[in-house]
Amino acid sequence: MLSVDDIAPSFTQQHRECCASFMNWQAATILSNIASFDVPLDEAALQRLSRLKQYYAVAYINRFCLRALEDSEQVVSTAERLV
Repeated sequence: MLSVDDIAPSFTQQHRECCASFMNWQAATILSNIASFDVPLDEAALQRLSRLKQYYAVAYINRFCLRALEDSEQVVSTAERLV
């Protein structure tokens, strides 16, 4: 493995910028997909949709054994996120 000192600062900066761009593109795509369903929803439908989104998010996290990253593990810090 490489040590942190072996990695050029410019590479680290480019990697951070790429990660931030990817997160922004991903969020924009998701919002665009949601907006493309231009169907008025009543309160009951919105609540049902919210429950489904929560269910599938938890199912995905459990299926792939995901966990939240600690701040020290994040490539792009919360402050750097533009979303």
